[in-house]
Amino acid sequence: MTVKFVLANRRQDGMTLEEFRYEWGVVHVAIMVTSPGATERIRRYVQGYSLEDVFPGVPLAYPYSPEHWDGFASLEFDTLEEFLTSVQPRGGGPARQFSHPSMVVDVTGEDVVLFDELKAREEDTVKLIHFLRPAPGVSRERFADRWRDGYATAVATAARGAARKYVLSPPVPLDASPFAGTPYGQGAFGAYWGIEELFFASREDFAAFAGDAQARELVTRAGNGLVDPAGSFSMVVTDRLRFVSTRSPDGMSVYTWAPPGLEVRSVQGSVRPAVS
Repeated sequence: MTVKFVLANRRQDGMTLEEFRYEWGVVHVAIMVTSPGATERIRRYVQGYSLEDVFPGVPLAYPYSPEHWDGFASLEFDTLEEFLTSVQPRGGGPARQFSHPSMVVDVTGEDVVLFDELKAREEDTVKLIHFLRPAPGVSRERFADRWRDGYATAVATAARGAARKYVLSPPVPLDASPFAGTPYGQGAFGAYWGIEELFFASREDFAAFAGDAQARELVTRAGNGLVDPAGSFSMVVTDRLRFVSTRSPDGMSVYTWAPPGLEVRSVQGSVRPAVS
């Protein structure tokens, strides 16, 4: 079973977007890649850079967050125990602070609903992420059942032909105690009962899907009585794979691959001013 640690974050107040992307996408990743404890446990690390400024007025089933998140991260582990070990506070000097403490964090599984081989350059791809809160009166059991059944079927139908992949990330039963004393301790943990991702091969494919009123209506109708649209939000990002780690057959070695230079490839779009 794949276990994912996912988060939505934004830069510290007063930090520019370029500073944030450099600290998060280069310095932070370089530290992780050279830390054996991280590469021994994390199997795959992907960072998503917000395209909210590229698609500022795009019609979505769920609105952008007023937090205007700058990034989305997904870290994959083989087991929940590996994740719990990785998040434990460690000694040493103070950690570099580049993310604002008001994050959204969760620990999830992964269910692939739709998959069509994504043949595209990484920098061309777009991912639409929905963070879903339940409608009033909906139990966790009812939400999980309907989300994975009728709702997911409707979204897959609406996205077919435009999206290349559709993934559900159901929460893993866990309380917030593992995050105490960590940089994630002030984040909103478990606030959303479902996180889902739709992958598109190009910005044009995403724009066509977002502009399809019938597809959007199908998603909205599927969520009626299940999802609280006012309490849910969307992110639109472009992914950057940061590293992949695998164990040797005998389990004694870990092999890690990272893109050359850990460069932050340009993400087209306007730059919001730093918050003072």
